Amino acid sequence: MSGDYYQITNASELLWFAQQVNSGNNAINAQLTQDIDLSENGEPTEWTPIGTSLNAFNGVFDGCGHTVSGYVITNGDDDGASSFVSLRLGFFYNVSTDGVVQNLTVDGDISLVTSKSFISKTYSVYVGGITSLLNGRIYNSSNTGDISIAIDFSESRSSELSLFVGGIAAHCSSDEGEIKNCSNSGTIVSNNQFDLNKANREPENNIVGGIVGEISLGVVSGCTNSGIVHAKGADINYAGGIAGRSEKSTITACINAAEASVVAENVSTNVSSASEGVTSAGGISGYGAGTKAGTIDGCVNYGTVAVSGTGKTMYAGGIGGYLKNTAVTSSSNIGSVSFTDAVEANEADVYVGGVVGYNDYSTKLVQAKLTNCVNSGSVTIGKVDGDSLYAGGIVGGCESAISGCVNSGTITNDSVSEAKASGGVVGICVENTASVENSTWAEETAESGIGVNNGGVSVPESKPSSEITEKAVATLAFESSELTLKNGATSTMKIQTLPAASANFAEHAKITGVTVEPEGIATTTYNSDGTISLTGNSLGTATLTVTAELYAMNYEDMTIDTSAPSTLTLTARVTVSDRSSEGLSLSPAALTLEAGKEGTLTASLLPEGTADKIASVTWSSDNEAVATVTSSEGVSCAVAAHAAGSATITAAAVTTDGYSYEESCTVTVSEAGTPAPEPVPDDPTPDTPHNGGGGGGGCSAGFGAMALLALAPLAAMRRKK
Repeated sequence: MSGDYYQITNASELLWFAQQVNSGNNAINAQLTQDIDLSENGEPTEWTPIGTSLNAFNGVFDGCGHTVSGYVITNGDDDGASSFVSLRLGFFYNVSTDGVVQNLTVDGDISLVTSKSFISKTYSVYVGGITSLLNGRIYNSSNTGDISIAIDFSESRSSELSLFVGGIAAHCSSDEGEIKNCSNSGTIVSNNQFDLNKANREPENNIVGGIVGEISLGVVSGCTNSGIVHAKGADINYAGGIAGRSEKSTITACINAAEASVVAENVSTNVSSASEGVTSAGGISGYGAGTKAGTIDGCVNYGTVAVSGTGKTMYAGGIGGYLKNTAVTSSSNIGSVSFTDAVEANEADVYVGGVVGYNDYSTKLVQAKLTNCVNSGSVTIGKVDGDSLYAGGIVGGCESAISGCVNSGTITNDSVSEAKASGGVVGICVENTASVENSTWAEETAESGIGVNNGGVSVPESKPSSEITEKAVATLAFESSELTLKNGATSTMKIQTLPAASANFAEHAKITGVTVEPEGIATTTYNSDGTISLTGNSLGTATLTVTAELYAMNYEDMTIDTSAPSTLTLTARVTVSDRSSEGLSLSPAALTLEAGKEGTLTASLLPEGTADKIASVTWSSDNEAVATVTSSEGVSCAVAAHAAGSATITAAAVTTDGYSYEESCTVTVSEAGTPAPEPVPDDPTPDTPHNGGGGGGGCSAGFGAMALLALAPLAAMRRKK
């Protein structure tokens, strides 16, 4: 134990720690000193979550940048209550208000396949990669394992069933709840079997998110999902790249990556009310509502978003599927948004929007609107039938306010229904509560800015798409949300303008502050072009926070207004690790050529087997009359010999972690037709060390000589940071 932390070095110690928490010693702290593999004989073991319904984890668990792998979870803990039953699966069972999990990666698969029947009880299933329930905080952590839920609830039931599934946490319902700088790359699928045609049953809810299944209070910031998120099989299916459902919460500076896909699918054909048969998918939040205002700020979706099936109401949006009482600001959608599967005639209302599928209105929370948002992804409704189908560049169906938004994405509505419409900004303005101000759309994408205008809203003017893609900037985002660098090395992170990534950063925004927490792990500098430079100072994982002012745009004349900028906060995870490379080697160490001939040099890092990688190599010759570098590919170059003499070829290599090394090779060239002389080898190292004298002094001298021989190659290398 070090200080107040148990040092966990192996699987047995991790199991002991879990048993301590589960038996009631739930406020203890732990740190991992290395990666932990829980497998036995090459096979994953069954993991029992840390914590129980009576003993939620209340301490600090610091992974220190390490990974726990080699486990599966297939059995959950039933809380056994008489009228309410819940099943909870995750690496942790419950992280309570004072609990903290940080700097941890979990790489275990969770699979729940069951046909349990709970006819007379309300039943909830919570499945999270790191924790099932979260009332505390999770920082700088990742899930790389897959989560698969396939439950067969085929019998008639008189009570409601809810499924909550998330890559980091299944459910968060505390003001203290926070998920910061976390990521999911695992595939998350909740594909369940219900007898949806049976009467006398309550609806089933299937809520799936890349980071969190449902967050009803709390904050999610700086998180990234790059995995598949798929919700299918219940009456109500919500899928979100970050959150399946969000209410009374804040989601800020989050990214749903290009390799991610979010799909919500409904197969219900027997629903009894408009609240059932709802299918909603969003790149950030699948479904957002609540009695208090929520916020989605500075988020970006690059992935695909789709809804499909036979439900009553279908929503799809690049940022949010259905949102009510949720303000969306400075957010962008780059990915495609679509509804393409067949729907029975007169059965479904479909709303597909580049930013939000349906933006609802509340008289109590008029601040819930879309501000400074951009869509450049395609918006598509396929050749399907339904009651009404609307597609909009910004919003499919709108009852609230839109301000400072712009669309450049293509809009396609091939529905065979007579009740269909498309708009460059809005598919349909449903009520007179809707408004559109200082917004525009690419003239090539739609015939009108508003497809159906029931509210008498002022129709925005269009602009050429080239003007929008070159000038429109609604938000800022890091090109990558994670950076790993070696201790002592310097690397950079770039903030990009969206959707016009080539726009001049300094004209649209200004960085006002940069911090790293904990302090001391890395130092930073920044430039006016949005580039942040970081130098690793000590090992560990930290949160990089950047605040910036973003200037507003006037879309009527495409000018920038610097008088009243909005403030954005961006966060990213920075990990500083050990450097494993020590220098550069060239093979061969010396090269002899005949004039008119060519040879090859190859660079590699020392020592052999280092985990570091060469990112680039620059080759040069100090005597091009004798030998030149004619071409290079990867870590090798071709050297052409021209005239008798010698030249020094120098390789300057930069590793992927920012370290720079140089090494040189002497090229000896003979005249054409004259064989090049063989290089004279160095004096051979004796088979046994020379004994410089008798007794202990002789042993010391001999060892010292060997140490000097070992250091000689390192002394010959020229290195620089």
